[in-house]
Amino acid sequence: MKYFLIILGTLAGIPLIVYGIGSFLPQSHTVSHQQTFEVPQQQVWQLITDVKSYPDWRPYVDSVKVLSDSTEALRWREYYREAESLPFVVTASNDSSKLVTKITDSDLPFGGTWTYAIDSTAEGTQLTITENGEIYSPIYRFISTVFVGHDTTIKQYFKDLERRLKYTNH
Repeated sequence: MKYFLIILGTLAGIPLIVYGIGSFLPQSHTVSHQQTFEVPQQQVWQLITDVKSYPDWRPYVDSVKVLSDSTEALRWREYYREAESLPFVVTASNDSSKLVTKITDSDLPFGGTWTYAIDSTAEGTQLTITENGEIYSPIYRFISTVFVGHDTTIKQYFKDLERRLKYTNH
């Protein structure tokens, strides 16, 4: 019985420890990655702004539903195979060189923006994605910081984009 209580106490204490550590981690974070693609700037711009085509080249996106009409800022919801859906809106857009998107659901345990900066270079097109994120839940904060990494989604996006651009140009 003594060992059972020790095991039970230990198991009950783990979530409290995770919550406690997560409470001390910063709620906000900024991560940025950059990659150069050997394609014209307009091709990269077209691909990242055509949200309806996301399921064609982003394997974890099952479908996309555009929520706005042509007279307002682009709003859409991405549906995922193994997770909840996320709603987005374009908050800024500038001549095929800058795009800012934001998660619009305030009831999620996380939120934030992605800023896409696109520049022509001698090698092709340089894309920089900067995430200014917030993780409201201490448990999610702990998991993201310790196990997942704040930059995991950006890294996956770059892999998917690179694969699509290579497939399209070969």
